[in-house]
Parts: sequence; structure tokens; C-alpha cells
Amino acid sequence: MATNAPAQILLHVQPAEYRSRLGTARQSPYDARVASGLTPTTDKTFYQIQESMPNGQRMSTAAEELAGQLYEEIRGNDPREAAFFDNLFGRGPARKHMWQWTSTGLRVPAGLEAPKSYNEVIDGKVHEVYHFIVLEGDKEVGEALVPIGNGQILTSWNEVHGIPRTTTDENLPYHEHTTHWYVNLTPLVDPVSGKRDVAVERRSDWHYDGHGRCLYVYADDARSDSAWDDGFRPVQGSLVLPSFEKIAKSMT
Repeated sequence: MATNAPAQILLHVQPAEYRSRLGTARQSPYDARVASGLTPTTDKTFYQIQESMPNGQRMSTAAEELAGQLYEEIRGNDPREAAFFDNLFGRGPARKHMWQWTSTGLRVPAGLEAPKSYNEVIDGKVHEVYHFIVLEGDKEVGEALVPIGNGQILTSWNEVHGIPRTTTDENLPYHEHTTHWYVNLTPLVDPVSGKRDVAVERRSDWHYDGHGRCLYVYADDARSDSAWDDGFRPVQGSLVLPSFEKIAKSMT
């Protein structure tokens, strides 16, 4: 990495499995050497960042960002206070609340204008979920049933892909949750990919009870969008992609 890049830390991505009516996705464990902070990319799109990456360097995935969050939570720490996410909360050198690109994206299946919705029973409760294809960079790496997200509180994770598994619209007190979820269920066709894609990003924002900022996972913006306060986390080394075993019968 460049000499002015943030310091590196070793991130342990734990083995994970995600099961749904679509099939089973598995992530093998691996170590990634990641930057401790974000690199600003003012007014650059996902594609421009991807094309400008030097050899041996890539953008972090949504699952790698989640691994950093779970590292804190497993130890009883509030991830909103973790140095790993300083840039999202305006605690970095630039003192601005950055939006973070990841290499992960969601794609509406071909031929559809919006993902199909299903009711899925998870832990004894019926959840409304939406069928997306999961992207890493330009590669389709699996499928996922994504919960509704209009700022809902995230209650469990699909750790393989770093996106929510379940959410709730309960108005939980600030200290009882850390993360919210947004997803665009009617994305426009991306002019670069020619598909209905959205980027999976991270940021912080005010919780609606006004007590402070929470982490937000966003799948709302096109990868061809850009903003003045964007950034990404550089990673050295190859990505270990998840495997996906699809169920033969079609969903109903």
C-alpha cells in the first residue's frame, strides 16, 4: 500500500454458513491484511475505484467489514465506538462522516424489475424477504434472501455475505442495538453493468430517538454513483470467495 495509507491490521474472517430456501452458502476461514482506516475517494464511482486499484490490493467486502464488527461485539464492545469504524463516525483525520464502498453488491435477477418477495420462517417467526443475487466485484457469487430495510434495526446476520439476515421495526432503546439496514427494492439499470445493481455500503447516521449515531448498512445506491465523502478500506491479498449450493426445486 502507499506510504500515506492507514496502518494495517490482521483481520480473521471466521467460517460461516448461511442457509435459506435458496440453498446453502459457506465461507471458509481466512486472514486478510486490511487497513485500519478508510482511504477517501472524492467523487469516484465504485468502478473507478476498482479500475485504479494497484496490483495486490482490493476493496474490502461487506463480510470483512462485518468480521470487524463481530470482533468487537463478541468481546462485549460497542462497535459504534471501535477505532475500526472511526471514519464512519467522523473521528478520522478528515473529521467527516464518510460513506464506505465495499466490493459487495446486490443484483435483481435477470428479467425482473424488482426482486421477488417471499415469507420465510426464521427462528419461529415469519419474515418478509427478497431474492437478490450477491456480487463480489463484477462476479456473481451466490444468492440471498434479504430482509426489508427502511431503517429497520438489524437483529441477525448472513455472515457469509456480510448483509442482514433479519430485521425488526421495533423502537428498541439506543443501548440495545447498534446497526440499521436500508435496501432499494426497485433499483434502476446500472449504466455500466447493464443490470439492476446496488452497492452494499456502510455509514453512520442518527438513530430516530436522537440519542446518537448508529452504524448503517446501505444497499441503496448505484455503483455508478459518487459523492464527495466516499471512501473504501484497502485490503492486501486475494479474496476467498464463498461457495453456494443451490436447491434444485424452484421456490414457491
